[in-house]
Amino acid sequence: VFYKNIINMSKKINFLDKHIIESSVLTFGNFDGIHIGHDKLISTLIKKSKLVKSKSVLLTFNPHTREVINPNDNIDSITSHEIKINILNSYKLDYIVTINFDNQFKEISCDVFVDKLIEKYNPKIIIIGYDNKFGHRGMGDYRFLINYLKDKNIEIIKFPTLKVND
Repeated sequence: VFYKNIINMSKKINFLDKHIIESSVLTFGNFDGIHIGHDKLISTLIKKSKLVKSKSVLLTFNPHTREVINPNDNIDSITSHEIKINILNSYKLDYIVTINFDNQFKEISCDVFVDKLIEKYNPKIIIIGYDNKFGHRGMGDYRFLINYLKDKNIEIIKFPTLKVND
């Protein structure tokens, strides 16, 4: 069920194939309107991946998760998915994964989502934004990752909110 919701990933790898990344540093989120906070998070992701000799992996959603979760809210994305991917490609990430976020995908629990990330990408480090919520009803967050992965030898980094002078 989880796999058929993935539409594509740059570098000719997707969830439907048998490709497994041996070791990664990963992040996931909407990344709408790539702003300075996203820029610093992505730069940190790339630096950390080089430091631990792993692949940099960024997962993003299409459409924006709020468009599916709250369809009556008239959410306007800051950038189209195509423009977002073009901007992300400029960072020279090893992999960009697009997850087709639909009504079926929104039902996936946070633990199943994380298990799939581990199975596919073998992360040494997971970096998430300070306000990142994931899984069914947004039950997953930084605290969930810390508790759920405490025995997995995966470093979890909560990227802080940035102030104007940062």
